[in-house]
Amino acid sequence: MAVSERLKLASWRAAKGISRVWSPLPLLCYRQKWRLDIARHWDGSRVDKWMPHLKRRSKIAIAALHGRRALASDPKRHVDTLKRWFGIGGGEHVFDQACSFEWLSLRETQIMAGIAYYALAAGENGVSALYAALTGSRLPSASRAIIECEMPTSIGGNRIDLVLIAEGAKRGVIVEAKFGSYLKDNPLRDYGAFCEAKWPTVSWSKVVLDFGPCQGTDHVLSSNPDWKLVSWRLFTARLERQIARAENDSEQFRFFRRMLWKEL
Repeated sequence: MAVSERLKLASWRAAKGISRVWSPLPLLCYRQKWRLDIARHWDGSRVDKWMPHLKRRSKIAIAALHGRRALASDPKRHVDTLKRWFGIGGGEHVFDQACSFEWLSLRETQIMAGIAYYALAAGENGVSALYAALTGSRLPSASRAIIECEMPTSIGGNRIDLVLIAEGAKRGVIVEAKFGSYLKDNPLRDYGAFCEAKWPTVSWSKVVLDFGPCQGTDHVLSSNPDWKLVSWRLFTARLERQIARAENDSEQFRFFRRMLWKEL
């Protein structure tokens, strides 16, 4: 095999490895093979002169891999890190759950209603897991919890996507979720004022769930500094870790979360 052909094959394998790193479901399905696709030693300088002969995706993969020497030198440690990030332990995990309805797409209201239902069904552990997934911090107590979706307000008929209150800890979260829509005309400041007036003793966290930062979202949040952006991928990864820690999962909830992961 010519040198150029071997290089193309190596870059193709590198592209596969990088795509699996950033796409967790294929990564976990093929994690054993993935370990073989990443070379233990990588020297990007040796392929610089061949770059004009490579396709754009291969160039991106090579550049990304070259910038992550720890990944190339110790793939097992990187896989272990990914397992911790997604809460993969000895028990059943959402990535092991078959997705029987590939044709079905969840909508924003269905996602939030499902999350609220299963969190409450799991009791205090479920409430604590949801709070930690949204805020990144744990509740001292999840007693006397309230989780309500589509909470009506007195603000022009607007509804808050999700409100979580742990009255025992006097903590709460207000969530504005965006799933296939944009953060534009939502009265975030009014949502906060409504909850603070209704539950004055609660310390509130305010979260926008979205796919990531963009110009429109950044503009709205710049006028609402007490609201924090949390990406859906970060939220779902946190949720998996919390569920694994609590060891309080159910087959129905795993199936629901598998449907959510499919949308991401």
